[in-house]
Amino acid sequence: MGTHILIAAALALAATVTSANALTVVNADKTSHAVMVTPQGGKVHKLIIKASRSASYNCAKGCEFRLGAEKAHYDAKIHKIMIKGGKFTAA
Repeated sequence: MGTHILIAAALALAATVTSANALTVVNADKTSHAVMVTPQGGKVHKLIIKASRSASYNCAKGCEFRLGAEKAHYDAKIHKIMIKGGKFTAA
């Protein structure tokens, strides 16, 4: 019984730590966008963000975001950015 509580507490803590470093991208446009995310020292990941939806990505060490030809760099201090008119804006 005690082991189950310990495991549940560890999983809850892991989820909290991950979300604390997450950067959320909110798509305020009426169309979906494909955002390419490259974490510092990592590989490129493609996020498809549907219209009026959001997606989160772990950017604890900083990330580069690409939306078409536009590039933007964000560090761990930024927690939320928006897409408006097909461009990144600070939230």
